[in-house]
Amino acid sequence: MRFQVAVIEKKGVACAVAIVNKSIIDNRFEAGMAMQSLNSVLPDKHIILMAYDNGGTPTYYGRSDIVQSLAATPLSDLSWREYHIE
Repeated sequence: MRFQVAVIEKKGVACAVAIVNKSIIDNRFEAGMAMQSLNSVLPDKHIILMAYDNGGTPTYYGRSDIVQSLAATPLSDLSWREYHIE
C-alpha cells in the first residue's frame, strides 16, 4: 500500500496525517487496519486519517483534539511524503 503522509506536531503531540479513501474512514474496521499499518512505519506518531468528501472538503478520523486542530490548518501548510507499506 502507498500512503501520502504529512508528519506534524499538533497540541504538542507528534502526528502523522495520512490521506486515504473516504470508504476507509467510513468503516471503523478498515480505519483501524490502516492506522495499524501506518503505526508499523511511524510507531512514535499519533495516526490521523484524512479523506476528501464529494465536495473536496477534508474529513478526519483519529484523536478528536488533534482532528479539531487539523480542521483549522490549511493543507497547503503540510509537507507530504509517500510511504510504502507491505
